[in-house]
Amino acid sequence: MVRSAAAICVVLGCLSAFAQSPGSNDYSNLIKNSLVLASGVAEEESWVVDRDKYAAAMHRPQLPNPAEFIVGRIIRLRIDEIVKGAKVAKAGSTINVFLPGSVASENSPAFVKGKRYLLLLSYLKTPASNFKDTGIYQPFAPSSKLLPFDPKQYFSVVGDSFGALPYDIEHQATIANIKAMARRH
Repeated sequence: MVRSAAAICVVLGCLSAFAQSPGSNDYSNLIKNSLVLASGVAEEESWVVDRDKYAAAMHRPQLPNPAEFIVGRIIRLRIDEIVKGAKVAKAGSTINVFLPGSVASENSPAFVKGKRYLLLLSYLKTPASNFKDTGIYQPFAPSSKLLPFDPKQYFSVVGDSFGALPYDIEHQATIANIKAMARRH
Protein backbone atom coordinates (compact mmCIF):
# COMPACT_ATOMS: atom_id res chain seq x y z
CA MET A 1 0.00 0.00 0.00
CA VAL A 2 2.78 2.45 0.95
CA ARG A 3 4.73 1.52 -2.20
CA SER A 4 1.66 2.11 -4.36
CA ALA A 5 1.07 5.50 -2.79
CA ALA A 6 4.74 6.43 -3.28
CA ALA A 7 4.64 5.31 -6.92
CA ILE A 8 1.49 7.36 -7.55
CA CYS A 9 3.16 10.42 -5.99
CA VAL A 10 6.21 9.99 -8.20
CA VAL A 11 4.09 9.62 -11.35
CA LEU A 12 1.92 12.62 -10.45
CA GLY A 13 5.03 14.67 -9.70
CA CYS A 14 6.52 13.80 -13.08
CA LEU A 15 3.26 14.56 -14.89
CA SER A 16 2.98 17.86 -13.02
CA ALA A 17 6.51 18.89 -14.02
CA PHE A 18 5.88 17.80 -17.63
CA ALA A 19 2.62 19.76 -17.78
CA GLN A 20 4.35 22.90 -16.51
CA SER A 21 7.30 22.91 -18.92
CA PRO A 22 6.68 24.40 -22.36
CA GLY A 23 6.44 22.15 -25.40
CA SER A 24 8.16 22.82 -28.70
CA ASN A 25 5.29 25.03 -29.90
CA ASP A 26 5.58 27.16 -26.78
CA TYR A 27 9.35 27.47 -27.21
CA SER A 28 8.73 28.43 -30.83
CA ASN A 29 6.60 31.33 -29.55
CA LEU A 30 9.23 32.26 -26.96
CA ILE A 31 11.87 32.31 -29.71
CA LYS A 32 9.65 34.55 -31.88
CA ASN A 33 9.14 36.91 -28.92
CA SER A 34 12.83 37.10 -28.06
CA LEU A 35 15.20 39.68 -29.47
CA VAL A 36 18.29 37.73 -28.42
CA LEU A 37 18.93 34.03 -27.90
CA ALA A 38 22.37 33.57 -26.40
CA SER A 39 24.49 31.41 -24.14
CA GLY A 40 26.50 32.97 -21.38
CA VAL A 41 28.08 32.52 -17.98
CA ALA A 42 26.63 34.27 -14.92
CA GLU A 43 29.28 36.58 -13.45
CA GLU A 44 27.71 38.83 -10.86
CA GLU A 45 24.44 39.75 -9.16
CA SER A 46 23.38 43.23 -8.07
CA TRP A 47 20.11 44.45 -6.59
CA VAL A 48 17.72 47.13 -7.79
CA VAL A 49 16.44 48.72 -4.60
CA ASP A 50 13.85 51.28 -3.59
CA ARG A 51 16.06 54.15 -2.38
CA ASP A 52 13.79 55.30 0.47
CA LYS A 53 13.11 51.81 1.81
CA TYR A 54 16.80 50.93 1.53
CA ALA A 55 17.85 54.05 3.46
CA ALA A 56 15.25 53.39 6.17
CA ALA A 57 16.34 49.75 6.54
CA MET A 58 20.00 50.72 6.84
CA HIS A 59 19.26 53.17 9.68
CA ARG A 60 17.34 50.70 11.86
CA PRO A 61 19.27 49.01 14.68
CA GLN A 62 18.19 45.49 13.65
CA LEU A 63 19.61 43.54 10.71
CA PRO A 64 17.84 44.66 7.49
CA ASN A 65 15.61 42.29 5.54
CA PRO A 66 16.52 42.72 1.83
CA ALA A 67 13.03 41.60 0.76
CA GLU A 68 11.73 44.89 2.20
CA PHE A 69 13.64 47.07 -0.26
CA ILE A 70 14.71 44.93 -3.25
CA VAL A 71 12.66 45.59 -6.40
CA GLY A 72 14.63 43.17 -8.56
CA ARG A 73 17.99 41.60 -9.30
CA ILE A 74 20.47 42.25 -12.09
CA ILE A 75 22.55 39.40 -13.41
CA ARG A 76 25.62 40.21 -15.49
CA LEU A 77 26.41 37.50 -18.03
CA ARG A 78 29.42 37.05 -20.27
CA ILE A 79 28.07 35.97 -23.66
CA ASP A 80 29.92 33.12 -25.36
CA GLU A 81 27.47 32.27 -28.16
CA ILE A 82 24.79 34.20 -30.07
CA VAL A 83 22.12 32.07 -31.73
CA LYS A 84 19.77 34.98 -32.54
CA GLY A 85 20.24 38.73 -32.25
CA ALA A 86 23.84 39.27 -33.35
CA LYS A 87 23.05 42.93 -34.11
CA VAL A 88 22.11 43.51 -30.46
CA ALA A 89 24.69 41.43 -28.54
CA LYS A 90 28.12 40.05 -29.38
CA ALA A 91 29.99 36.98 -28.19
CA GLY A 92 32.63 38.01 -25.67
CA SER A 93 30.61 40.98 -24.42
CA THR A 94 28.63 41.25 -21.20
CA ILE A 95 24.92 41.94 -20.87
CA ASN A 96 22.78 42.81 -17.87
CA VAL A 97 19.49 41.02 -17.27
CA PHE A 98 16.84 42.37 -14.90
CA LEU A 99 14.92 39.78 -12.86
CA PRO A 100 11.88 40.88 -10.84
CA GLY A 101 11.72 40.25 -7.09
CA SER A 102 14.26 39.67 -4.38
CA VAL A 103 14.62 35.92 -4.88
CA ALA A 104 14.22 33.33 -7.61
CA SER A 105 10.67 32.12 -8.19
CA GLU A 106 8.52 30.53 -10.86
CA ASN A 107 8.46 33.91 -12.64
CA SER A 108 12.09 34.83 -11.98
CA PRO A 109 14.85 32.30 -12.63
CA ALA A 110 17.76 31.57 -10.34
CA PHE A 111 21.32 32.07 -11.56
CA VAL A 112 24.48 30.61 -10.08
CA LYS A 113 27.74 32.51 -10.50
CA GLY A 114 30.04 30.67 -12.91
CA LYS A 115 27.26 28.53 -14.41
CA ARG A 116 26.40 28.66 -18.13
CA TYR A 117 22.84 29.34 -19.34
CA LEU A 118 20.87 29.55 -22.57
CA LEU A 119 18.78 32.73 -22.45
CA LEU A 120 15.81 33.98 -24.45
CA LEU A 121 15.89 37.76 -23.99
CA SER A 122 14.06 40.94 -24.91
CA TYR A 123 14.56 44.50 -23.81
CA LEU A 124 13.07 45.26 -20.40
CA LYS A 125 9.58 46.52 -21.22
CA THR A 126 8.47 47.63 -17.77
CA PRO A 127 7.72 51.37 -17.83
CA ALA A 128 10.54 53.53 -16.47
CA SER A 129 8.05 55.12 -14.05
CA ASN A 130 7.94 51.78 -12.17
CA PHE A 131 11.61 52.30 -11.32
CA LYS A 132 11.35 55.89 -10.12
CA ASP A 133 13.53 56.38 -7.03
CA THR A 134 15.44 53.12 -7.45
CA GLY A 135 19.15 52.49 -7.55
CA ILE A 136 21.58 49.63 -8.00
CA TYR A 137 23.18 48.17 -4.88
CA GLN A 138 26.17 45.88 -5.29
CA PRO A 139 26.15 43.66 -2.19
CA PHE A 140 29.79 42.61 -2.48
CA ALA A 141 31.27 45.98 -3.46
CA PRO A 142 33.33 47.90 -0.89
CA SER A 143 31.03 50.94 -1.16
CA SER A 144 27.34 50.96 -0.25
CA LYS A 145 26.67 53.88 -2.62
CA LEU A 146 23.69 53.29 -4.91
CA LEU A 147 24.34 53.54 -8.66
CA PRO A 148 21.73 54.91 -11.10
CA PHE A 149 19.33 52.41 -12.67
CA ASP A 150 18.13 53.08 -16.22
CA PRO A 151 15.74 50.29 -17.27
CA LYS A 152 16.31 51.03 -20.98
CA GLN A 153 19.80 49.50 -20.67
CA TYR A 154 18.66 46.09 -19.46
CA PHE A 155 17.26 42.87 -20.88
CA SER A 156 14.58 40.65 -19.39
CA VAL A 157 14.05 36.91 -19.73
CA VAL A 158 11.27 35.94 -22.16
CA GLY A 159 8.99 33.26 -20.74
CA ASP A 160 9.91 33.75 -17.09
CA SER A 161 11.95 30.82 -15.77
CA PHE A 162 11.45 28.86 -19.00
CA GLY A 163 13.58 31.39 -20.90
CA ALA A 164 16.72 30.72 -18.82
CA LEU A 165 17.97 27.16 -19.06
CA PRO A 166 21.11 25.96 -17.31
CA TYR A 167 23.51 23.83 -19.33
CA ASP A 168 23.09 20.54 -17.50
CA ILE A 169 22.06 16.96 -18.29
CA GLU A 170 18.40 17.67 -17.55
CA HIS A 171 18.16 20.52 -20.11
CA GLN A 172 20.62 19.27 -22.74
CA ALA A 173 18.01 18.02 -25.25
CA THR A 174 15.73 21.03 -24.73
CA ILE A 175 18.63 23.43 -25.36
CA ALA A 176 19.59 21.59 -28.56
CA ASN A 177 15.96 21.72 -29.75
CA ILE A 178 15.61 25.43 -28.97
CA LYS A 179 18.82 26.25 -30.88
CA ALA A 180 17.67 24.17 -33.86
CA MET A 181 14.25 25.88 -33.88
CA ALA A 182 15.87 29.34 -33.65
CA ARG A 183 18.17 28.60 -36.59
CA ARG A 184 15.16 27.57 -38.70
CA HIS A 185 13.30 30.84 -38.00
